[in-house]
Amino acid sequence: MKSQTFADGGVMSKKGEEEQLKHRLSMIEDDIEAIREFIKDKGLEDTFEKNTSYGESANTSLNNIEIACDINDEESLRWGIGSSKNELQQLKHRLLMIQDDLNVIKEFIKNNGLEDIFEEKTSYSDSANTHINNIEIASDICDDEALSWKKFSKKFADGGLMADGGQFDYGFTIRGMNETLRSKFPDSFGFSVYPLDNNYTAGTLKRGETQSYKGLSDADVKSKLYFPQYKRDHEINYHIKQGGENTYFDFLLEDENGKGYVGTFGFKDQGDVPASYITGFIAFLQEAYGLPFTIEHTVK
Repeated sequence: MKSQTFADGGVMSKKGEEEQLKHRLSMIEDDIEAIREFIKDKGLEDTFEKNTSYGESANTSLNNIEIACDINDEESLRWGIGSSKNELQQLKHRLLMIQDDLNVIKEFIKNNGLEDIFEEKTSYSDSANTHINNIEIASDICDDEALSWKKFSKKFADGGLMADGGQFDYGFTIRGMNETLRSKFPDSFGFSVYPLDNNYTAGTLKRGETQSYKGLSDADVKSKLYFPQYKRDHEINYHIKQGGENTYFDFLLEDENGKGYVGTFGFKDQGDVPASYITGFIAFLQEAYGLPFTIEHTVK
């Protein structure tokens, strides 16, 4: 496990490590619940009663993961070779057992031609495979990504795309965001919205065409907009473009139905803009996407 330190430079305590491992189990439990719901919604319950290559049903492996996540259930501590004595060892043992069953489920999905259907959206994420990947990440004690995750708080079906953390959980209008940004960042060009190019793939961000060079209006979009956080690891996506005189930020947005848009914010920049102005907007975006940070250094 990567070594963890506190602000005073101290090494992560045993109790602190135990809490991190419990957090991992909580995140895995959350994803298993989402997978269970997905299987039910897609009518795959009978399929998951089929045997895996290990002679038991795939549903048994899902049950095993749920059992291992329940720290009040000691059944999983008797699985495998040997016994785990202290709580720290027991928590690590639970994660190892989860990894074993996850590998069985992944093999079952592949062998039964379920790979395409697991690319479909769930109530909480853009694909069921995201939940599989989340479990893989959270059960790997050498990967610290899951330590910053939070439990899912809203579903697509509930009309909300946001996880805990963002300051715009309930969405915003184009006009409202324009007023917010002009207030926070004076002397800017303001805020505009464009359709997301149809060729969008993760990691890219390209504006689609509009009839007006000023972009879309609230009447065009007919929905509040959101900074997408429906995936627990968030989809932070923004690009910075610096030309001869201007600087622009393009960033990913979505409407209530998950349709993508490009938000853009710009200002005149001839090398005379304070660094705090630029880093301040980056901090604003990070907070809006649900992973805030505080600027405590000098940018030169």
